Amino acid sequence: MRFDLGEISEGQVKDAMLQVSLTGHRDGEKVELLDAVVHYDHAVAGVPLSESKFVGLGVSTQPDAVTEGTNVEVQHQAARLHVADSVVRVIAMARSGDVRGANALLDATSKLALHGAERFDDAELAKQVKEMKTLKKSLASLAPAPEPVASPASKSAGLQPRAPRPVAPEPVAAMEVRRVHGSAMRELQNE
Repeated sequence: MRFDLGEISEGQVKDAMLQVSLTGHRDGEKVELLDAVVHYDHAVAGVPLSESKFVGLGVSTQPDAVTEGTNVEVQHQAARLHVADSVVRVIAMARSGDVRGANALLDATSKLALHGAERFDDAELAKQVKEMKTLKKSLASLAPAPEPVASPASKSAGLQPRAPRPVAPEPVAAMEVRRVHGSAMRELQNE
């Protein structure tokens, strides 16, 4: 997998989260989790440089060991990123005309955000649950207008079909969609 972190200035931190699934390993086995190489240009010297990092993980089938090895901070951030990513995808789905799919994903995302708000005592995730309820009301208005359909009578009369009038979102709802989308993008961009 390759991805671009963009420009990073001195002292700036950017996190990248990857979800990895491991199966078929025996208890106590050491598994390669990540073998990463970062390529960058030195800002002063202007020469390309590389850094490598290997991360391994011990496998356990013992529930206590799995619980003990859990990093709550990583799970919390992963939940926030999952919610933000899903909100962006919901809006894109609705704009492409898949309002039914957008609604289903929004419902699942709302449940995830509510669970995260409760589990991590996160007021921002709780706020996003409320925003998603407002967003749900605006999803249908984001879909493109349907293609014009000609009636048999208009075809025989040589008339052009009329497109149905698009349902424009209310200005307040449109602003809310933009705000929710912008908030999700800032979360994903680690700003």
